[in-house]
Amino acid sequence: GKSVYLKQVAVCVYLAHVGSFVPAKEATIGTTDRIFTRIVSRGTAVADGPCSSFSSDLEDVKAMLRYSTERSLLVIDEFGKGTVAADGIALLAAVARRFLNERGGCPKVFLSTHFTEILEDGLVPQPHPRLHLSHMAVESVDDAAGDHLLFRFKVQGGLSRTHFATYCAARAGVPAEVTARARFVLAAMKQKLPQAVLQRLLLHGDAAESARLRPVLRALPDDVGPCGIAALRAAVAAAGKETSDEQAAG
Repeated sequence: GKSVYLKQVAVCVYLAHVGSFVPAKEATIGTTDRIFTRIVSRGTAVADGPCSSFSSDLEDVKAMLRYSTERSLLVIDEFGKGTVAADGIALLAAVARRFLNERGGCPKVFLSTHFTEILEDGLVPQPHPRLHLSHMAVESVDDAAGDHLLFRFKVQGGLSRTHFATYCAARAGVPAEVTARARFVLAAMKQKLPQAVLQRLLLHGDAAESARLRPVLRALPDDVGPCGIAALRAAVAAAGKETSDEQAAG
């Protein structure tokens, strides 16, 4: 819902400036000279023509950096996703720092991202008087249909450290064996396992060790808790022992 929320902000600001009805109980909207957006849509895909999506993103952000003022509204949705993760994170962090450190007035910037590394790794300073963190509320509900997530479509303060990609994939109809495998890969990568063990698990997880790992894999929630980590480590230890035994036998 975060992309829709960002678009909603831009639309409300525009409606207020043309004297239209604004769909809100109340709104305090200052004078805005320009609205800049970095949002992917079908319209932008057609307008961009032969340009790559990343090239289009850079053009949008370049215009923001060059021409925005303290009275501008900037809407930046998932900038940095058109290249490798490390480069995208670096560019996003640099853009954010530029606005935070802007001398004089800073534009009103609404930025959404899954690159929480820019905050967790200190790439963007926090706390900062110009920085306010928010996320879309999600609740875990246990009912007759089982444990599932309830998206509240409500903005709450603070940083969300949990992502729900595999859950959303399951809701979208992606086969269970695919989402289960994705959850396992994600959990294994988070544990910073030895390279030999990680390669065995990720490249050959559907072969010899699949019978042992499948129950562990199914039990892992999207947000892997202590029990899931313990079970994963036990399975990894067994797989690592087998790897060592096979290497010794070889």
